[in-house]
Amino acid sequence: MKKIVLTLVTALIIVTSVFATKEVTSEVLEAFNAKFPGAKEVSWSSGRNYYKATFIFSGTQMVAWYEMSGKLISVTRNMSSTELPLYLRSSLKNNYTNYWITDLVEESNKNGFTFYITLENADYKIILVSKKGSDWELDEKHEKP
Repeated sequence: MKKIVLTLVTALIIVTSVFATKEVTSEVLEAFNAKFPGAKEVSWSSGRNYYKATFIFSGTQMVAWYEMSGKLISVTRNMSSTELPLYLRSSLKNNYTNYWITDLVEESNKNGFTFYITLENADYKIILVSKKGSDWELDEKHEKP
């Protein structure tokens, strides 16, 4: 009986996830292809008011968000700490010596760019934000269990 229930729940999850993604409109596809020609491994998902494309472009893993009309909202990419501006790298080195980097993302949109970095040590996980290359600001801090 447990196996049957588990199988039905799994099937329901799969069916729900398949039908949760709206078909990408031609406007969004045209905008994406114009902005990222030659993008590889493109996968689409959608939310209530947006489409999200996850893909590889010029060897970099990226994510682009589009309005339903095809207007680009934002693009993010994972990056290495060596790609950060020197000022931000120095600030990390001077102020967060007891932490290691677990995630670093650059977001670009019409307002400029923002860096999000996740740092961890044995006791804490923190997320810092730098908008337009400004100083790092603490966005979140969580004590590890």
